[in-house]
Amino acid sequence: GEGAGGGGGKGRGNDWGRDDDRLAAIRKKLARNRDTCPLFDLERFTWHLEIAYEMIWQHFEAGDPSRRIQVPALPRMGTPA
Repeated sequence: GEGAGGGGGKGRGNDWGRDDDRLAAIRKKLARNRDTCPLFDLERFTWHLEIAYEMIWQHFEAGDPSRRIQVPALPRMGTPA
């Protein structure tokens, strides 16, 4: 059958799932980046989301709910383990 990439194989996922060295490298990279990547900074993400909700509510109360909001960039919050 066709893989996810449409290239006729079983797809990259199956290949990677069987390559212990590649999986180990991916796990190591994820562990290394976990403390520096914004994706894993849940405290900062939550702060951004709360500010966005507040801004949305303020626009709603002002009678302009469709106005675009832009949450300002916030400093990194999470601390390395």
